[in-house]
Amino acid sequence: MLAYGWGILVTLAVMALALLMMAFSSKYGPAFVRAILLLACILTVQAVFYHFEGLGQGLSNVLGVASAGIMFVALRRARPAVRLRLESERNGNYKYTILSTKNVTLGRVVASLWPDQRMLYLTQIELENDHRKKGYGTATLEALTQLHHRSIVPVQETGSSYGFWMKMRSRSGDNFKVEEQISTTDWSILIRN
Repeated sequence: MLAYGWGILVTLAVMALALLMMAFSSKYGPAFVRAILLLACILTVQAVFYHFEGLGQGLSNVLGVASAGIMFVALRRARPAVRLRLESERNGNYKYTILSTKNVTLGRVVASLWPDQRMLYLTQIELENDHRKKGYGTATLEALTQLHHRSIVPVQETGSSYGFWMKMRSRSGDNFKVEEQISTTDWSILIRN
């Protein structure tokens, strides 16, 4: 085993730890699985590089350290998975309970596709205090986007939620897109027309 170099050993150890964490936790989602697949590719490249003298072995060791860094970042950025349980739906207005994968209630979200069906308007997203700043808000936006296939528009960002929405707009991408907010006055005008 030592013939493969310390870089490969580090990669194997990190992958084993990550797989154990995945096996015993439902917290990690698709981004984490992609990181594991990336590490498997790096490990394969390392094995090829190691068989070359000099520079190849050095590259192999560098890849080992880099893969440990990638796994560290993946573990830190992995978002927990959530489920949305529909509590009520009326005229395009939806009320959901946000649940963990272990059916623990995390919070509530109220959204509306009415009146124009082009955007998903979020009038409320609220997480219990114990579950804030743990990735559940981001996971909820991803789940809403997968469910409704619409960009998200927050209705009246308040002081306590302003930072959250700024962060979500900066992270908009493949998984979800957050548009600029509309005020409650504009929302009232929109739903009256």
